[in-house]
Amino acid sequence: MLVEYGPELSFEDILTRFWAEHTPGIAMRQYRSAVFYHDEDQRVAAETMQQELVDAGKKWCRHTAVEPASDFWQAEEYHQKYLAKMLSMNSMLYGR
Repeated sequence: MLVEYGPELSFEDILTRFWAEHTPGIAMRQYRSAVFYHDEDQRVAAETMQQELVDAGKKWCRHTAVEPASDFWQAEEYHQKYLAKMLSMNSMLYGR
């Protein structure tokens, strides 16, 4: 997922939200979990926050890679808005 943000948010703000909401798919081989950084400050922030969480007992956070950003490739259309599509399909199938 590509996240674009403006000056009202910092990279650290986004990392905080990411780590609070994210559980890496350890058992799911098809997908991997990663934080991509654009400069040394972002790398240090990501690795520091990750280590603090691991030290606090959230060991699963170590399964998320911290790597330099490279070219971003948009996923195929059927991957776009996946959650909304699944919720809509469940609603049609189960009337919820």
